[in-house]
Amino acid sequence: MSMLTLATVQPAAVQFLWNPYIPLSKLTLLAADPGLGKTTLTLALAAHLSTATPLPYPPTASPLTPPSPTPDPAPLIPSSTVFLSPEDNVADTLRPRLDALHADSSLIHILPQMPGRRPAPARSPPRAPRPAPRRP
Repeated sequence: MSMLTLATVQPAAVQFLWNPYIPLSKLTLLAADPGLGKTTLTLALAAHLSTATPLPYPPTASPLTPPSPTPDPAPLIPSSTVFLSPEDNVADTLRPRLDALHADSSLIHILPQMPGRRPAPARSPPRAPRPAPRRP
């Protein structure tokens, strides 16, 4: 293992897809409790990307904009999106929502479950607890 001294590292500017929320070439995770809009947000992003329409909230409107100048955002071109969506039905949830957002469906790709994994078996209803054995 080698050690790196921070003084030898030259700072590099980050290019953003959506400044300052989603940097390009970086892993971005979206995590929250159920029902808070993760699917709605990601579908809206996919619709914007598929049609190359500008994303909302430009950097000047964001309270999270870094104080130092950042490069201009990458020019938008119609782009593909890959969804891993084991929870939402493609036909009755994802497709209608993307159609309502005017997404280019030819650029949206869905993995309904992780490759190589079997769907979880249906759960049986919980069993009633067994009564404790009687002592004589």
